[in-house]
Order: sequence, then C-alpha cells, then structure tokens
Amino acid sequence: MKKDTETALKWIVNILQKHDMPFQIGGGFAARIYGAERELADIDIAIPTDKLNELLLEVKDYITYDLKHYLDEKWDCIGMTIKYEGQEIDFVGAQGKKIFDGINNKWVTLENDFSNNEYKEIYGLSIPLMPKERLIEYKSILKRDVDLLDLEGLNKNIIKAIAFDYGGVIEITDNGLMQKIADYLQTTLEDWLKVYLSLNYLCNTGKNSYEEVYAFTAKEFNASNFQISQIHKMMKENMDARKINFELIELIKDLKNRNYKIGLLSNNYIKLRQQMIDEDMIKYFDSVIISAEVGFQKPQPEIFEILFNDLGVKSEELIFIDDSKSSLNGADKIGYVPILYKNNESLKQELSNILPIKL
Repeated sequence: MKKDTETALKWIVNILQKHDMPFQIGGGFAARIYGAERELADIDIAIPTDKLNELLLEVKDYITYDLKHYLDEKWDCIGMTIKYEGQEIDFVGAQGKKIFDGINNKWVTLENDFSNNEYKEIYGLSIPLMPKERLIEYKSILKRDVDLLDLEGLNKNIIKAIAFDYGGVIEITDNGLMQKIADYLQTTLEDWLKVYLSLNYLCNTGKNSYEEVYAFTAKEFNASNFQISQIHKMMKENMDARKINFELIELIKDLKNRNYKIGLLSNNYIKLRQQMIDEDMIKYFDSVIISAEVGFQKPQPEIFEILFNDLGVKSEELIFIDDSKSSLNGADKIGYVPILYKNNESLKQELSNILPIKL
C-alpha cells in the first residue's frame, strides 16, 4: 500500500484534537520540518502517558505493535504503533520516558514539555513540534545511524548570530524628516531622495558629516544659506526627538541569553560608537560595525564580510534586520538571511519562523 503521510497526519491530529489531548511531534518527521532530508519512516508523537489507553480505544483497529512498556538498548518507554493509509505512527508516553546515553553509560530522562511546543504549518495544519534545540539534544545522545543523518540536516545552516541596523530599528526617529525638507524646498520627496542618496555615501563612509551632506543636497535645489540653516535646525529637532526601541532591546537581551551572538551594522557616522557607550547600549552587542569607521556601507558585500568575521560566523549563519529594502539588496548573493523590519511584533513572528525557539 502506498504511504499517504498527509492523510494519516490529518486523521490522527483530528482524533487528538477531538479528545483535547496535548501532543508533540518529534523524531524524523520533526527533523524533516527543521531541514533534515532523510526519507520519512514514521511519525513520532508524544502524548501524556495517562492518555494512551484513551487513545487506544480510537485507534485499536490500526494497531501493529501493542500498547505496553518497551525496553531495549536505547529506549525505556510506554508506547504503541499504528499504521494508517500505509503510514506508521508511533505513540509514546511523555512522562517517564528514558533514552540511553552510550557515551556516559547512563539512562537519561527525556520527558516532553507541552508548554514549549514549536508550532509549524504542515499540510495546512498548525502542528506542535519538539523544539529544534531539544530535538538536536536527544538525537545527539541516541546517535543511531538515522539520528546522525538527521543531525547533519538539523545542524546545516543553523543560525548562530543576529545583527540589527541602528537607525529606524534600534533607534526610532521621525521618518517624516525628509518629507518636511522636501516640502520646505518646494520639491518632491522623490527628487530630494534621488540627490541625497547619491551623496549620502560621503557621511556613511566618514568623508563628511550628515550636516554637510544635507547642505550639499539642499544646494542642488538652489537652497540659500538661511534655508540650509533651517534644514539643520529640522535635523537637530529630529535628533532630539529620537527614541531608543527599548522593547527591542529586551528581545536582544533574550536572544543573547539563548546564546545567539548579537551584532550591529549601521550606515552611520563615527560618533555613533561613543553615543552607544554614553547611553550604555554597546554592552548588548558582540560586534558593532559602523560604516564611517570601516569605509564601506550597506549593501556593499565588504561591510558584511567585516561583520561575519568579527562575529566569527559564516554568512548563512546570520540573520540581518534592517528597515531599508535597499540595505538588504544582494542578501541572496552575500548569503545571510534578511528580515525587513516593520515593527517589533512582526519581527518576533519572523524570527520565530526561522529560529528553533519561541519568542
């Protein structure tokens, strides 16, 4: 009989949900969802041990291995196996389950925490999986041939570092400044930005100050010295109104506590580093790369290479978060994982979709 994994999964999930049974999928099925490529053998599902008999009444017609206590060289658990539409499904009691650690020559308790499920959409269903870190942990203990194959996929391109832009992400300022200047000079925002973006490399790479670059841009629109002074006043008012995104700082602290390296990559002036020191912000970052210090700017590959080397990671091991689409240009060629920052909530959701953690 041909194996129909999708039908089998939808069938058993419907039964579990009908009986309001907590469950968590692990094993090779979860490994495949997280990136492993080994051919699927069975679906491993953990449910509360005291619910196994109740589930048995629903699936008894499909039993291939009876519900009982199993003990072999690797497992000590209570479970059963069924087959539906050609797909084997293994059930195990979440409490009291043990696996044998051959390296340390001892049994290790491996209970499932249903409050720490990692949800992924599979076949149109939101499915609770064993968290990736936990899956790697137990497969690293078992070390059967199938586990080693899964671990190869699970550890491939695993994210080790997360880097953030500064302006518009860590520091929030009035995004209407450019529009105010364009209105003041009686031009369009599009025309102002076209000139400004052709010149801003001068401040990004430390050749000129932001005030000078705004003045250069304004002169292209025949601004008078008085008008330039007014534009500098607008810039100062905008700078004074800036706010640190403290909610995001809390997220950064959480990520650091989970052993992710944290970087900052900003097209900014040299003063930014001292500003971050003065505001006691720099302590949250393992690496701070500022365009004016290194002579390159985003999205040039060179500045990203400096960041990768400083963090000690490969390009594919890093997520970079920026509020500007242009700064993320070339991410596919450089190799990092890009996220366009919109707000804190959408960022948490996007990170949760990529990382094996719950935020």
